[in-house]
Amino acid sequence: MRSEESSGHLEQLLATPLTRTRFAGSYLVQAVLGSAVLVALLGATAATLHTTSPGGGGWWRVFSGALIGLPGIWLLTALAFVALAWLPRLDWLGWAFLGWVVVVDELGALLKFPGWLLKASPFAHLPKLPVEPMTWAPVLVITALAAVLVAIGFVGYRRRDMPVV
Repeated sequence: MRSEESSGHLEQLLATPLTRTRFAGSYLVQAVLGSAVLVALLGATAATLHTTSPGGGGWWRVFSGALIGLPGIWLLTALAFVALAWLPRLDWLGWAFLGWVVVVDELGALLKFPGWLLKASPFAHLPKLPVEPMTWAPVLVITALAAVLVAIGFVGYRRRDMPVV
């Protein structure tokens, strides 16, 4: 979305009947559905490889283990959208959120981060399927939080001034 603004294309697009909400929504739909499709494909591949290996089994268990990360991905997408909508000069915050989550999730235990810091990632609250039992509360809370942030992002995106290039 930011590249459309900086290249001057957004001004031309918004001169048509296209609304800001539809423009931003088209990018969000791509992000949400695109991530879901990619995670589903990777999960299906991993599940198929697991079930065809010796001693493998439980295709759905492995597949659901991949899908459980989607609410966390959607929350990061929503955070990036809010940053772009309300603080366009700080659009890099979306990448900062992603970097933070990668460091905390992948290196946090190795670097012995304190427990409260490890829980700063949305993925820390999601069940670790197939090892842990499914608990719906964190999945629903993170998904709802992502939806609220998207709504806040839409409000900000409709209200902010668009740059003229």
